[in-house]
Amino acid sequence: MADYRVLGTDHTAYTVSDMDRSVKMFCEVLGFELISDDRAEADMVESLNGIAAPLRFVYLRGPDNHQVELLQYYGPADQGRVSYRHCDTAAAHIAIRVDNVPAAVEAAKRAGMVPFNKTVTIREAAGVTQSAYMRDPDGLTIELLSRPG
Repeated sequence: MADYRVLGTDHTAYTVSDMDRSVKMFCEVLGFELISDDRAEADMVESLNGIAAPLRFVYLRGPDNHQVELLQYYGPADQGRVSYRHCDTAAAHIAIRVDNVPAAVEAAKRAGMVPFNKTVTIREAAGVTQSAYMRDPDGLTIELLSRPG
């Protein structure tokens, strides 16, 4: 038997290359609210995750209270970019519920996001579900989703 209890999720985190652009996108297009904006020195970051680089970290809260943490690392020199397909192990995305997927897709495009393909519409007895996968300028996958209920 475990000596602890899982209490819930706290946040989802993404590493970005341009914090100001990403905060603007999450707030103006996806409906999040800025909660905090802070920095961490390289020694603390290295103690936590092994990366000896300072970083800026921002917490955002969504309309449903889910928190997203955005991280912008200032190093190391060989910092790369993740490239994946949705079928690749450890690929991830965040689904944002909206009430009008086509309008949200257009707003996302104006913010620099690119659709993966088409908006999918599924009609069932319970109602209509629509989904569109978008990729932001850093390569984050964001699903814009509406469903009944």
